[in-house]
Amino acid sequence: MFAPRLALLSAMNARAMLAFGLLLLAVGAQADELPVATLQATPAQIESLPAEVSLTLTIPANHHAYMDEGDDGLYIPVGVDTDTLASGGIEATVLQAPKGVRDDEVKAVVLRGTAIFKLSLAAQPGKTVAAGDFAIPVNIQMCNDRSHVCYMPDMVEAHVTLTNAASNGSASSSVAPPITAEEEDIPLMTRLTNLYQENAQNIWFSFFLMLVAGLLSTATPCVYPMLPITSAILMQRGGGDRKAGLRHALTYAVGIILTYFLLGLIAGLTGGALNTLMQSAWVNLGFGLFFAFFGLALLGFYEMAILQDKTGELDQKSEQVGGLFGTLMMGMVAGLVISPCVGPIVFALLLQVADAIAQLANAAAAAGQVLSFWDQFAISLKGGLMMAGFGVGIGVPFFIVGLIKVRPPRPGTWMEKVKYGFGLLILYFGYIYFSKGMGVAGVEEGVTLGIVVGLVALWIAIVHMNVFAKVEDDAMPQDKLRKFGGVVVGLIGAYYLVAGFAQSGLILPKPQPMVVAGAAGAQGDIEEHDGILWHRTIEGALAEAKKTGKPIFIDFYAAWCANCKEFAHQAGSDPVLRQILNQDAVPLRLVDKEADFLRFQNDPQYRELKTGLPFFVVLDPNGNFVWKGTDYKAVALMRDAVARAAGH
Repeated sequence: MFAPRLALLSAMNARAMLAFGLLLLAVGAQADELPVATLQATPAQIESLPAEVSLTLTIPANHHAYMDEGDDGLYIPVGVDTDTLASGGIEATVLQAPKGVRDDEVKAVVLRGTAIFKLSLAAQPGKTVAAGDFAIPVNIQMCNDRSHVCYMPDMVEAHVTLTNAASNGSASSSVAPPITAEEEDIPLMTRLTNLYQENAQNIWFSFFLMLVAGLLSTATPCVYPMLPITSAILMQRGGGDRKAGLRHALTYAVGIILTYFLLGLIAGLTGGALNTLMQSAWVNLGFGLFFAFFGLALLGFYEMAILQDKTGELDQKSEQVGGLFGTLMMGMVAGLVISPCVGPIVFALLLQVADAIAQLANAAAAAGQVLSFWDQFAISLKGGLMMAGFGVGIGVPFFIVGLIKVRPPRPGTWMEKVKYGFGLLILYFGYIYFSKGMGVAGVEEGVTLGIVVGLVALWIAIVHMNVFAKVEDDAMPQDKLRKFGGVVVGLIGAYYLVAGFAQSGLILPKPQPMVVAGAAGAQGDIEEHDGILWHRTIEGALAEAKKTGKPIFIDFYAAWCANCKEFAHQAGSDPVLRQILNQDAVPLRLVDKEADFLRFQNDPQYRELKTGLPFFVVLDPNGNFVWKGTDYKAVALMRDAVARAAGH
């Protein structure tokens, strides 16, 4: 009687043991497949302490880590284990940590993908750190986004090699805590430096501005009359049915938006290459002349119909394609070159989008982000979204006119004013790029302005005042007066033009800045600009710093960098900045392509120099790194950095 039951229990126990064994195997197999985060230090080798190190934490796909304990205090946040470093005699200060993104599902701030920590490392007071390898540990807990399984807390390490032993006999570390300038004193651009890392790059305001530009573009004389005509054609393609006509109108608008989205995406993808090209004087001058040509066309000096025949052929072919697809093609063709009025506006906006996307990529690189192709593509999508706003601005009026079946306001002189407004705006773009090109060629901004004034004066004299037209003896007095005024304006223009080119250095050698013998003698010269004596070599600045006990403030400069010139102007006008450079620090200006500039550029610690300018560095009197930044308006941060470097 009991034998069958015992046999049954034995069988059940065997099955339970087998299931338990399979469970152990599954757990073991899962343990082999546990996600692994990686941590990399940059630079991986440092000569001495103090030094700054960036830690790149890469979290596996479909996983996240935590930056706080969560609303319920259940999670272990990511953090650098400074206690372990302290046990080895290293004092670590977290200068910058990723802020993460709030995830309402897990009720915590999380990290995904790649994140950057920046540390300052120094020997503890009274301690000596031996040369060799040491590990920087980071505590982390990860969870799976798909299975929602959270793993045991773990530790990842990055290894750094210290070339020379370091010690600190002072009462406090020579690398001070992070900058403590008042939050309201920190300019907006400083906070935006970390925009990529914080995922805070909001482009909706840019989208809105593009939308407004698109709406204004439809108010130009060569687009506005097309609204009722195009609406009628679209309704006809709907076979007279109102709902079908509205579908065609909507599809037409989508085609326009799609074209501008693709153009913006292309501009974003080429932003980095364009950023490199824009360091060429000839490229900038070419863009300046290009915009001047289009701006004058919008002002009505001549007609411009580039590619209009080809566009007309495309439009006719697209009209022959039936259905919504044909309407979509019509919209895309219209968006490609909708009219001579909008073409130059689109090109100007595309150039601005490419420049903006290049700045986003540079900001990401400056924040220490390692950008993959898909990261770059994601950034470029923002360019597509920005130009899609322009497409919405153009496409929506076509749809609305067909939707509500009302006649738009009658055309009039107000359209010409909108057109002229765009013409003046594009002429301004032309001046900006012309000025930048002359700056890259080494021409001072005031000289460039004089050349432009001369060109404008000659244009007025020749085109508007007909200075070369013959005036008959019996001409009206006002005609003779106009001729006389044209001669005067022409002479003024010729004077400014000739004098400008004479001082530009493009024809004759331009005057050199005042150079005085440096305190370091043969070690380097000093240039005077706006009352500030700038050292021009790192050796001369170091000698002066050691002699006076002042820190070194380095301004990395290039003629093609507009914000570098803004900082140079600010240095001569801002009283706080003037005091920093004239009294509190040894000012050093290193110019693009020079040996000392390249020396810093090739140092991984200053990798921002490979992405763009401006860039500023503060060193202590012994040449040790203290601070770096890219915001030329961050005077409060510069002041605090110099004070820290001086030991105040």
